[in-house]
Amino acid sequence: PLLTHFYPKQWYQRRVRGFWFGLMISVFTLSPQMNPNKSNIMHFSHITPISPVSLNYLIENWPIGYSLLDVRGKEEFSLGSIESSFNLPLDIFFESLQFPEGEFSKKFGFDKPPIEDNLIVCCEDGQKGSILCAEKSRECGYKRVHILEGGIKGYVNAGFQLVGKDNSMTIVPPSYPFLSTERLKDMLRDASVKNLIVLDVRRKDELQNFGVLDCAKNIPTEVFSHLFSLGEEEFLSHAGFQKPGKESQIILYCRSNRRAKYVFLLAFEFGYRNIFVFKDGVMGLSQIDQKVIPYESYDVTDPIPAPLPSPPPLS
Repeated sequence: PLLTHFYPKQWYQRRVRGFWFGLMISVFTLSPQMNPNKSNIMHFSHITPISPVSLNYLIENWPIGYSLLDVRGKEEFSLGSIESSFNLPLDIFFESLQFPEGEFSKKFGFDKPPIEDNLIVCCEDGQKGSILCAEKSRECGYKRVHILEGGIKGYVNAGFQLVGKDNSMTIVPPSYPFLSTERLKDMLRDASVKNLIVLDVRRKDELQNFGVLDCAKNIPTEVFSHLFSLGEEEFLSHAGFQKPGKESQIILYCRSNRRAKYVFLLAFEFGYRNIFVFKDGVMGLSQIDQKVIPYESYDVTDPIPAPLPSPPPLS
């Protein structure tokens, strides 16, 4: 398979039981409420796993906002932890998340995770401690909660290094199946290409401000895992279109290609194999459809940037 050379054997074995978390603790419903002052992204009432490979991409590339909380004891945390994680031990986890932001920062030495972030919880093995804290996070108002699959042990077994502990292995980066602007245009024109789905994984405000391909469906990166863990009827109800079948050819694009590469990893974990990443972002898209306008990266709380000059359209 496409990524066998960098997914260890143990990782595949874990995928067999990978979504038991969802079966055990999921409600599998969505809240229709959106926060107009934040990212206008759906809120979810179930918890989904995240693989070590996808977490490592988040750490290295930061395609979306996330917070990683390690709920082991302080001594265990000091012996080796995942880069960018913060320690919030299990025995004080629930009461700590109820502190106001200023009090939280003063007490623990790091900022309280923003309520709109994707919150990732990890423990030693991804079992009882993570599940309990993920449930408590939901009670404290966090709407997009993940459990690190296999916990710290799973992360190490996948070959990734902990801070403060030398356990590194050689990890071969994934080989992404990139599409050029010319190839994307050809595929969109080719009537013989069957089961083609184009997914725009940007935030909704980006689509509203800078345009979108007419043929594209939108699933923001922040909610991809939660949506694709739903059944077909629930998916249709909340996404507004049919859930792609495994035989679908899926093209992913975003402003550059950073979020699209992350969603590629997630889609692969859900069993999709005919996945492509459009490498040229909005610059390339504007050559295909002039309604799509290039722009610089910005956060949802930032001022909307001025449009960038568009390159000449493709003939």
